[in-house]
Amino acid sequence: MIDKTSQFFAILTAVGEAKHANAIAMGLDWMFTAMGLGDANGTDPIPDRLQSQLINEWRRAPINQIRVDPANPNTVITEQIIPPEVGGEWIREIGLYDVDGDLVAVANCAPSYKPLLDQGSGKTQVVRMNFIVSSSANIVLKIDPAVVLATREYVDLKIQEELAKLDHKQSARVAATAAITLSNLQTVDDVAVATGDRVLVTAQALAQDNGIYVASVDSWTRAADADNSLEVTPGLFIHVEQGTTNGDSLWQLVTDAPINLGTTSLQFDMIAGGSGAGVGTFRSVTVDALGRVVAGTNPTTLDGYGITDALPVDGTAVAATQLETARTLSVSGAASGSVSFDGTANADIAITLADSGVAAGTYSTVSVNAQGLVTGGDQLTGDDLGLGTAAYLDAQTNLHDVTADALMKVGAFGLGGPAYMAGAVDIGDLNTVSALYYVGGATGAPDGELYEGWVRVSVITPGQYAFQELYGFNDQTLYRRALIAGVWDEWETVWDTSNFDPALYAALSAPAFVNGIQVSGHANLLNTANVGTDISIGGTAYAAGVLSYGNITANAGLYAGGGCYSGSGVAMFGTDGNSYGPIWGGYLSSWIAANYIAYWNLMSQIAAQPIGGVGTYGMFIVVKNINSGAIPPGTLVEGGYLGWSNAGGENYGAPGGTWMVCGGVSNSSAGNVFSTTICKRVA
Repeated sequence: MIDKTSQFFAILTAVGEAKHANAIAMGLDWMFTAMGLGDANGTDPIPDRLQSQLINEWRRAPINQIRVDPANPNTVITEQIIPPEVGGEWIREIGLYDVDGDLVAVANCAPSYKPLLDQGSGKTQVVRMNFIVSSSANIVLKIDPAVVLATREYVDLKIQEELAKLDHKQSARVAATAAITLSNLQTVDDVAVATGDRVLVTAQALAQDNGIYVASVDSWTRAADADNSLEVTPGLFIHVEQGTTNGDSLWQLVTDAPINLGTTSLQFDMIAGGSGAGVGTFRSVTVDALGRVVAGTNPTTLDGYGITDALPVDGTAVAATQLETARTLSVSGAASGSVSFDGTANADIAITLADSGVAAGTYSTVSVNAQGLVTGGDQLTGDDLGLGTAAYLDAQTNLHDVTADALMKVGAFGLGGPAYMAGAVDIGDLNTVSALYYVGGATGAPDGELYEGWVRVSVITPGQYAFQELYGFNDQTLYRRALIAGVWDEWETVWDTSNFDPALYAALSAPAFVNGIQVSGHANLLNTANVGTDISIGGTAYAAGVLSYGNITANAGLYAGGGCYSGSGVAMFGTDGNSYGPIWGGYLSSWIAANYIAYWNLMSQIAAQPIGGVGTYGMFIVVKNINSGAIPPGTLVEGGYLGWSNAGGENYGAPGGTWMVCGGVSNSSAGNVFSTTICKRVA
């Protein structure tokens, strides 16, 4: 049953496939002659490539036309017309037969009833079969024109095809004057083309692309009457309607046969219309190959007319060789002389110069008159050479002038005079000329503050490679840096005797204070405990931070550098009243009575000390692992690795600068270390 899911199609039969392949391989024509119609005995047939006949054929008649689908060159369209007097049957199947009578293509179609005239409804019916082949070049139609009918569409198409083969084509609106892009709407010869306008293209870079086109907002296509080789033939001519250069002109295709459109180079020549010579009367004209005047001039000379054998208006008689009467040629004035000349030979005049009044000799300066005669001579002086003013006229306009060849003034760029006063500038911008500056309120100094002082600049490549030295008016410290590839290095401090003591950095010949703080002139106290370390002697424990057995001896002193707390911020030095150990000997009681203070507030003393400055001392706890094993005396440590030590061995902030370790430090652990020692700040 036929419904909206039914499919209708046409295919080549097995016989048709074989014959088509053979025609292509052998280069032979494959001719179709007839189309058969059938009702398939009332069934809904499905085309089968193995068919050799229709299921129930009720009509076979010659094909009216066969053509290739213009939109798809591999689709072949065959057509048969059924006259009004034929019918009374259903059409469900269609067959195509070749010149040998073989069924070469078969198709099904939606059922259609063809009535007879005596049924009261007669019509002329057109039946078409479209089928796809790999190549349609070998397919031809063999018909008897006497027995076939033509549709109106076929007749119109044939008329158009024949008209398109004529040499005279429908006119074009404009003709291109140069190569153009064959797409989109554009202006051609001062005319804005619109969609559908015909354009004659004559000057493409590839002459095979020349021809008649139809303008479009997309890619242009060749005009229907000039889009195949049968329609583009030698002698084709076309009229151009508009355009500043080519308007109202007639063009002809002068390319000889054979022409394969899209391959053969096409040349169009204007055979009528504006030649470019303009309107007027000309005494000399240029004519092209078609006899048209393409240029014109009005020469006024013999050369302009191409005449080379005439005597010019200022010429002499060609045959004359001698004057009838000889003439005397003479000169007078500052020079004198004469000669007789008749034209038979060249003549020379001996010139005698008049006396100028200047004695013979050599002069460094001379006076010359309008005729080039020396009328005076003298020796040069400095004023004659302008030496008295040259140094002034060619000197710099200001002390920072870099004009080429200008003479340098004393003091320029701070050389030979006071430093060049640059004022509040960015010191980094002083990189274009070598000079000595003095700046005030300037930025870009080492400490980042506004700066006053001297700046010496030496430049190799302005803005790229330079060297600066800076000496501060206030800090009296010398700094330097270099500009490398347009980037300034960091400022470097230049150390001298005012800010550097080499002795502070000298290596110690032997460890100092191996066992901590000791009493001068006495032996080691054997037992030494770090501040902040709990110790136990004789079973009695002493709190951290208490200076106990073995730490302080006679004549010893204590300097609290930033901690050693007890209580609420009150620094003190004390004892619990008991002393232990035989090592003190007989002087312990006397020393305590004379020197030991039971309680002493150290805060006022600590506050008065210049804590943290270069050259000061402090007691610190090492808070980071900076070396595997022991840290020997004399080692330089950055302040960030130290912490002020209190009585409990706790860290209360890191100092700045660089410090030298005065006593030995045990630092074998990988984490924080709580060894306390005295350090001196050296930078």
